[in-house]
Amino acid sequence: MSQTPPDRKTPRSSRTVIPAGLVATLRMLPVVAPAMTAVAALAVLLAGLTPVAYRVLSGYLIDLIDTDTEQHAALIVTVSAGLIAVLIFHEVALPLTVATSEVFGYWINRHIRLRLMRAVALPTGVAHLERPESAKVLMQASRIGASGMTPGAAVAGLAALLVVHVQALGCALILSTFRWWLGPALLALSSAILGLLLRDYARAMKLLSGQTAALRRADYLRRTATSPEAFAEIRLFSLHSWFLGRFRQEWDQAIRAVWRARRPHVIYALVGISALSGFTAFTVFLLAEAQYVDEITPGALVTYLLALLGFLPAFVVNNRYLRAIEGAAVIEPVEAFERGCSVRPETTSSTPLATNAPGKALSLRRVSFSYPESDRLVLNELTLDIPAGSSLGIVGLNGAGKTTLIKLLTRLYAPTDGTILCDGVDIANFQVDVWRERFAVMSQDGLRLPLTASENITAGLDPSVVSPEIMQEAIDAAGAATLIRDLPNGLRTPLGKGVRGAVDLSGGQWQRIAAARALLATRYGATVLVLDEPTSQLDVRAEAEFFKTFTAMNHLTRILISHRLASVRLADHVVLLDAGSIVESGSHDDLVDAGGRYAQMFNLQRGQFIDER
Repeated sequence: MSQTPPDRKTPRSSRTVIPAGLVATLRMLPVVAPAMTAVAALAVLLAGLTPVAYRVLSGYLIDLIDTDTEQHAALIVTVSAGLIAVLIFHEVALPLTVATSEVFGYWINRHIRLRLMRAVALPTGVAHLERPESAKVLMQASRIGASGMTPGAAVAGLAALLVVHVQALGCALILSTFRWWLGPALLALSSAILGLLLRDYARAMKLLSGQTAALRRADYLRRTATSPEAFAEIRLFSLHSWFLGRFRQEWDQAIRAVWRARRPHVIYALVGISALSGFTAFTVFLLAEAQYVDEITPGALVTYLLALLGFLPAFVVNNRYLRAIEGAAVIEPVEAFERGCSVRPETTSSTPLATNAPGKALSLRRVSFSYPESDRLVLNELTLDIPAGSSLGIVGLNGAGKTTLIKLLTRLYAPTDGTILCDGVDIANFQVDVWRERFAVMSQDGLRLPLTASENITAGLDPSVVSPEIMQEAIDAAGAATLIRDLPNGLRTPLGKGVRGAVDLSGGQWQRIAAARALLATRYGATVLVLDEPTSQLDVRAEAEFFKTFTAMNHLTRILISHRLASVRLADHVVLLDAGSIVESGSHDDLVDAGGRYAQMFNLQRGQFIDER
């Protein structure tokens, strides 16, 4: 059940950010929208070639007017009409290019985000998402804390670049009709200067990609400082200045190396501009001399000068290049993440799982586990039997391994050593999706979806098959009936912050929604109910009512994790974990009578409760 982390080395040919990203972006266009690609290509050609035609016709028209003969009158009208048509085509093609690139941008961004979401969900566990290398690649793919350029922005930048480059090639051909070597020389010099500048920019981009840890910390500080949940405490503890200072520190740490690398860019730019300016001046001199000796006509001079002016914009590093480079740079990390997530955990077989499983027991046999990148055993040779239909309470201090045990049972992680059995069969033999359908898990910090109350409760189920009566039973069992009744539109009321017409719930109310979601899942196939600190934000009376309902569900296998030992006293069996091992086990009464650590913890908590009363 090993998982392949998304940090495998990419082939050498794909490590260059700029070519790989731009080529990958262009390669995606016909995949995302084949018909739109053809329209966009036609628009780019028209937008790039019409300025070339305009330059040729303008010079020709000047020469025709200069002759001022009656036999040229009809030709002047024809050329003028052609010039007007070219201008109209250009005015149509340019907005069409912009419009198609913007539409493409939305589709490409959607395509990339879907690919990233699929890659995140592809491995059946979560170990691949918790490795530092994975966080780095995922951050690069998401462009968190960077310039915000996306593949969609790259498409818009590429469209503009293709237009000016098509125009530049056409203008170079025009100049070659004056001196055959002039167009190729301009192309070679401009391409060399542009390549030098872009390589320098690419080097800075790679340096920036190596600063993801600092950028991730800076982004965390920014999100926390602007989070509505943190507003009150930030003001109460006067933390705003601290957040600003730490954000500047982390951001500057990430950007400082990039700033140093970009300093030579100024020198490269000055040298390149000087060389290109000198060659341009030399070309103008050649044209002026040729016109002076009547080698070329005044109209030809205008055409060549316009061609020279139309050539230069393609080789100036501006926002179009930056949008294309930075936006396309997202593609490579996405593809690297996809490659790393492409291998699912191995399963030895596909053993059918009974609909009522576990029918006998869930069993752990000498199970040990340590998290990735760590040698510390969170669970250490743990052996435990959970009879089907029973209730198990798991208690212990923070870090004892309580929640980790649930992660192993639900196959979010695979044991480092040992075996987990369901009715005597290794759970690794079952299809992981089928296995997880048997679990209804309510965690302390459950999902808080910015959706309606109904959608929050039915999350994970097909709403079309959920019976309103059964959903109401789950709501009643969770003690959420009054909460739903008091909402402005009942189950149709949006929940959360930042949504128009939504109602933001308290922590305890969200826990009731999460309880209803878990209990509803038990009505549609889940046979194991797991509650991880389910009542931490409920009052004492609500907590007592909840556990009364919990203990009565004898048709389910129930697992309860809690710091409050009074919460687990009604469980059939209780285990006390410490350092990943079971140190005490038995019923609540037996453990209290034994006078051990469990009894000491229970008496301490009970004494605090009595003192508070």
